[in-house]
Amino acid sequence: MLRDSLKGFKEKKKRAKVLAVTLMSSFVILAFAGVATAEELPLIASDNALTQSNDDGFILDADELLIEDDFELEELASETDNEVSYATHLLNPMRTAVLDEGAFTLSIDEVWSKGLRPFIYRLKRRYDGVLSRPVIYKDTLFTGSAKKRLYAFDMKDGKARWSFKAKSNIVASPSVTDEMVCFGTKGGVFHCLKTETGEELWSVKVKGEVLSSPIFTDTAVYFTSTNNRIHGFDRMSGEPLWVYTHDSLSYVYPRIISSPAYSNGRLFVLFGDGTVVSIEAKSGRLNWKERVLKAPVASTASRKTPLLDVEGERLYVIDDAGRVLALNALSGEVEERYAGDSVTDFTVYEGVLYTLNADKVEAIDKATGTILWRSQLREGGVGRAIAIAGEYLVVTSNGDHKPWGISNFNKRVGYLDILSRSNGEELWQRRLSSKVLSEPYIYDNSLAVVTVKGRLSVFQPSRK
Repeated sequence: MLRDSLKGFKEKKKRAKVLAVTLMSSFVILAFAGVATAEELPLIASDNALTQSNDDGFILDADELLIEDDFELEELASETDNEVSYATHLLNPMRTAVLDEGAFTLSIDEVWSKGLRPFIYRLKRRYDGVLSRPVIYKDTLFTGSAKKRLYAFDMKDGKARWSFKAKSNIVASPSVTDEMVCFGTKGGVFHCLKTETGEELWSVKVKGEVLSSPIFTDTAVYFTSTNNRIHGFDRMSGEPLWVYTHDSLSYVYPRIISSPAYSNGRLFVLFGDGTVVSIEAKSGRLNWKERVLKAPVASTASRKTPLLDVEGERLYVIDDAGRVLALNALSGEVEERYAGDSVTDFTVYEGVLYTLNADKVEAIDKATGTILWRSQLREGGVGRAIAIAGEYLVVTSNGDHKPWGISNFNKRVGYLDILSRSNGEELWQRRLSSKVLSEPYIYDNSLAVVTVKGRLSVFQPSRK
C-alpha cells in the first residue's frame, strides 16, 4: 500500500513538471506573438537588473527582452520629464531649504498659531515620535499630524479650509501643486487629493511605511518606503510606473525619515544601510550606488535627506563622523569631506556651505574649506535645522529657559533665530512654547514652524 502511494506521488510530480514546462512554453509563444509584450508589463527595477513582470509573476530580465524593447528602454532612460512648480519638504526638489526669491524681511511676528495635538504619539514607554513639517503653497498652509489628518489652513487667519482623515499617522510633509496635494502615511498608503477641496483623487497601498515627501514631475510622482523601495507612479492616474528595490535587509537597518532629492531627471536616495543611490526617474534604472557610511544610519535628529547644489553637480550628505560629505552627482565619487563634526543640518548657497552643529553655526567656503565665520548658539543650545531666506539664515534650536531667572523652573524650549548670512550676527529671535525638531518653512514673507507638542506658529509682517 505504501509502495502504491509512493508510485502515485511520483506520477503526480511528473505530471506537474510537464504542466509547468507546457505553461512556460505557452507564455514564451504568447509573448513573441504579441499577447504579453514587454511594453504591457509594469517595470520593476532592482540593484542587479531592470526587470518586467506580468500579473502572473513571470519575470524577464532586461537582457532577455526583445531588441526593440531594449532600444525603447534606453531611449526612455535618457529622457527627462519637465519639472513643475510645487511646494515640498525643504522648499524644493533639490532639498536645499533655500528661498532666493521673495521679499523676506525682519519685520515679522506671530500672527496666528494652532494647537494640533498630538503631533507626537506615545506608547506605554516614552517615545519622541516624529512630526509632519508644514508646507506653504500660495495662500494655504498644509500639514499632517498624528491625529491621522492632513489640514489645509488659510494663511491669513489660520482657519481650516478642509481636512482629510487618513487611516494612520501622517509623518512626512506633503507636496503641493495647483491641482493636487500628495502625501504618505505610516500605514503605507500614499494619497493624492484635490488641492482646492481635499477630495481624494487616488490612493495606493505599498509595503512599508511612507515617511518621505514626494517628488513631482509633469507626468509622475516619486516617493520612498521603509522596506527599501523607491516608487514611481503616474501623477494623474495613480498607475504604477516602476519600483526600485535596494538589496539590503530592511529589517536589519533602522528605518529613517529621508526624502528623495531630484535634479536633471535623476533621483537621489539615502538608505538605512548608509548607501546612496542615483536612479533615472523615467525608467527606474540605477545610475550608481555608493556606500558612504561605514555603519548604518544613526537614528538621531540629524538630517538624513540628501541635498543637491543648484547646478545639480554635487550631492551632499552627513557621514558617520557628523561631517558633510560631497559626492559627484554623475558618478557617486566622493570629492570632498568638510571639516567639522556633529553636524545636525546644513545647506549650500552661492559657494558657501552653512552647517548647524550641536552648539554653533558655521559658514565654510565650499571651494577651499576655509571657515568664513562662526556664530555660537546660546548657552545650552542645541541646533536642529537651518534654512536660507535671501540674505538671512533661519535657524531652529532648543535651549534652556528660566522663567523669572529661577533655575528651579528651568525648562527646555525651542528658539527661532534669524542671522545675517554675511557674518552670522543675530538679528531677530523668538522663543517658542516647547522644543522644536522640525525645519522652518519659508514662503515669500511668511515663516512657519511646529513644536514637539503640536503648536503650529505662523510669522508674517505685523498687521498692527
